[in-house]
Amino acid sequence: MPNDTAASDLIGVMALIAIFVTAAAIVGVALLSNPPGDAAPAMLAHMETEGGTVFIYHDGGDPLERGHFKILVNGEPENFTLIDGAGHECETWTSWETGQALVLSNDVPKNPHIQIVGEGVSRSGSAWLLHEIGDSTATPTGTVTATPTVTTEPTQVPLVADFTADPTSGSAPLTVQFTDNSAGGAASWSWNFSDGGTSTEQNPAHTYANEGIYTVTLTVSNAHKSDTVTKTGYIIVTEKHVSRLEVNSVRQVLIFFWWYVPVNDVKIDYSGDISGSDTTPFVLSKTDTNDSGFNVTLTAPASIGIWFLPWHFEGWQVDDTWHESQTVSVPVADDESRTATAYYAIL
Repeated sequence: MPNDTAASDLIGVMALIAIFVTAAAIVGVALLSNPPGDAAPAMLAHMETEGGTVFIYHDGGDPLERGHFKILVNGEPENFTLIDGAGHECETWTSWETGQALVLSNDVPKNPHIQIVGEGVSRSGSAWLLHEIGDSTATPTGTVTATPTVTTEPTQVPLVADFTADPTSGSAPLTVQFTDNSAGGAASWSWNFSDGGTSTEQNPAHTYANEGIYTVTLTVSNAHKSDTVTKTGYIIVTEKHVSRLEVNSVRQVLIFFWWYVPVNDVKIDYSGDISGSDTTPFVLSKTDTNDSGFNVTLTAPASIGIWFLPWHFEGWQVDDTWHESQTVSVPVADDESRTATAYYAIL
């Protein structure tokens, strides 16, 4: 009996191995006989019309090379003029990138059906339909053959101003390097450092000559939109020790991958050595000759509304540490600078 049982077990194992090898062979043959096509570019776009003029804005993602994509209006290819991020018309251009617009000045029907079709080989052997906007009933049946990667208009990535600075405190004269972190394809920048200094560079360096607490404002613009963010009391120039906590918020947009987009004006409550509430972005700080340290507890709202959709709290990131609780305690040591960011996502 033991020998019979061992033989039966051996036969069972061999049968499982045979089944696994057969399945692997079938998958391999299927892949070789029908390989996947090239990956389509990932991009976002939206359309705006003024009178008989159509503007198609590249809102983010991969640039599209000229001659390797077509714009179809109601199923018919059209020639577009490129407007760069500064609003200048370009007669010669090589690619359509974030912050730029394609403009069609011919008379077009109200709410036209726009299709952005890129070169590439899909699994079915047809072109890639990268993006589709407007009234699909306006396109005659059978005029476009494409494999859609996006069948409905995705969530747009708006123009949102954001920046950081290093250092944010110190004794005069204090030279600060500002870094633009805006989302949505900014093409021009206007900085106000609140000490009389301004700049139009994207990432300027500015020197504060005198002691004081300074508010910094950044306005970003592209061909059609602008946005402003103000960080009150952001730069502290003093001989005393300074402890500070910068509080921000972002949301995650899932299109083809995760994008982190800043969110302004999210109300955060705080208590402890410093108590109150404010809207992001804001800075909590304390100055003291001997010990400027403080402890504060931050509480984020459970959800926020954007585009009439609920975005739910996901977690706090305090420097490099992740906390999933809506409430987080943050100790800030003497002469220390920390950052806390609340994250939101559509679940």
